[in-house]
Amino acid sequence: MEEGGTVAFPTDTLYGLGVDAELDEAVKGLYSLKGRDPGKPISVMVPDIDGLCRLGDIDRGLREVLARILPGAFTVIVRSSGELPHISRQGKIGIRIPDHGFSRKLCSEFPVTATSANPSGMPSPRSVGEISLGVDLLIDGGPTERGLQSTVVDFSGDRPMVLREGSGDMDLMNRMLRRGGLPRATLARQDGGKDRG
Repeated sequence: MEEGGTVAFPTDTLYGLGVDAELDEAVKGLYSLKGRDPGKPISVMVPDIDGLCRLGDIDRGLREVLARILPGAFTVIVRSSGELPHISRQGKIGIRIPDHGFSRKLCSEFPVTATSANPSGMPSPRSVGEISLGVDLLIDGGPTERGLQSTVVDFSGDRPMVLREGSGDMDLMNRMLRRGGLPRATLARQDGGKDRG
């Protein structure tokens, strides 16, 4: 990945498609490989909360809440710190800390893209046999634990908004938000434009 290669790898939810998120050309190549509209966002994964705070501009209260639900099956959208301008869209960035040791090790040296390892618009793979994209390295970790996409929650506004329901534990998240004195997450109106894929 340090030289721009593409890796398909297992996570706690589905198989991901990873490149070094700091390399603009590698990210462009990933969009091309997936056939994804460059205007649509992709997420990145980091190994821990410190990594999330480097890429996202979050306050102490939100950091404490996120530290209680991550690692986990959530993609959190936060205001971007500006570290990855070629990844952020409209001043926001989507970040994952997967509940999967190998995935976190994979992104321990630099942030790695966390989009699903499928052509845009096609089903997301739960095992290597479902991956049809030509990648530089395919890591077979067996079937994924959850087999369902992450829950996407936008924390960039006044109130957390669930943009995509998935395998993240919403009850846990809302309990931690309440404990932190923050508003409960609400389901955003579904308009098809919130794909973090």
